[in-house]
Amino acid sequence: MDTLSVQTPSGSRLDDTRTMAADGSVKDAFVITRSGHPFASGSFTHAADGTLSGTLDYQSESFHHVTLSGSDGQPLSMVVDGRAVPATTLDQIKAAPTGIKFADGTALPAYADPATGADLVALFGQMGKGFSQCSGTSTGQSGSKPSLSIQSVPGHVDNFTNDCDNCKALCVGVFYGCIAGAAAGCAGLAAIPVIGWAIALACDAAGDIGCAAALLACKGSCSGAGGACCPKACGNACCAASETCLDTAAGTCCSAGTLPCLGPNPSCYDPKTEKCMPTGQGCPVANNTCGNTCCASDQGTCTTTGTCCAQASLCGPNCCGPFSTCIDPSVGTCCEPSQACGKNCCAQGTTCTGLVGQQECCPSERACGDTCCGAGEYCNAGVCSTCAPGTSTCQVPNGQAMCCPNGVTCDHTQCCPTGTAYCSIFGDCRDPNLCYLP
Repeated sequence: MDTLSVQTPSGSRLDDTRTMAADGSVKDAFVITRSGHPFASGSFTHAADGTLSGTLDYQSESFHHVTLSGSDGQPLSMVVDGRAVPATTLDQIKAAPTGIKFADGTALPAYADPATGADLVALFGQMGKGFSQCSGTSTGQSGSKPSLSIQSVPGHVDNFTNDCDNCKALCVGVFYGCIAGAAAGCAGLAAIPVIGWAIALACDAAGDIGCAAALLACKGSCSGAGGACCPKACGNACCAASETCLDTAAGTCCSAGTLPCLGPNPSCYDPKTEKCMPTGQGCPVANNTCGNTCCASDQGTCTTTGTCCAQASLCGPNCCGPFSTCIDPSVGTCCEPSQACGKNCCAQGTTCTGLVGQQECCPSERACGDTCCGAGEYCNAGVCSTCAPGTSTCQVPNGQAMCCPNGVTCDHTQCCPTGTAYCSIFGDCRDPNLCYLP
């Protein structure tokens, strides 16, 4: 797993975590900020079978949610806030990047800031350069040895004898140059409004396929089992003399200075700076752990349910998010401040009613000052009533009541029609001028 942070001169920033599995699948989880404010976040996955999928969520634009799906070499399906974009191949997009429209022919919405496109292109280009300089050991396939600076790393397959060094170095150099070239060729696509970043990642993933294939072919030509390139056997692979075999089935090795950490996800950890967890992954010595989870450096507390949490966000058994606050630690209720109602968190369409200590979430249509009217009641002139606003109770002659427009009388069965009133002499509604004995 590689974590990368890059920033443009204008202050736009990208934080990307790239995870490469042993089967060749790659996943990017990223967050983009502009001028210190959240702009977009999401994830993108390129599976080992060539399947592509991604999501992109914008925080401050007129559009919000983008999804992308497809397969290598096939048309990509994209949806923006529920609106489909016609399935298009990467070659078609590259040929006419400004011609992408919604299925109904309307243009994609533009970014609020015209400079956004150029910033995204710059960030994507820097990301490609940054990852091209990473060790690449997270795949378990690179000949370079893992960095020992942060957390454990997956085992790797390599050969480090003098006879193989030049050949391996050449392969790795060509591979990283290929990655950088693939990213550079895709960076311009990031400027396409709304969907550009997802398309650029799909383009980069497609380009990396050829790079990975070229790397494997090059390494295969450099390695010779049982010869100078295999000083220590590790299953069907080889390790350097100074290394330790991590997994004979996978043929993965741990570099000198690291030790195998065995578990469901075995890795190599630095015993000077890390501790080995039952999961098979390392955790910095200074970091807190919650069960099998290695907490971030700013999450020094475990909830009773085993979740890492910052002390300020702790809420009983839960950990509140960045935009919520704890309103009831006894049960772990977190709520956005605007929705807090005593120890309740009001859902959309409800209103907080009641005095302090007796508050409740009331359906908005039944909220009446500090009172929540009962089912079937209305807030009529500040009072809960069975009659809707603009009407009032009319007592009929038989003692029952009905709701009639304000000021209107009623007989036994109805509210008197306009221009009439209840006439007790005759027991019905009629013209007041005709309500007298003959």
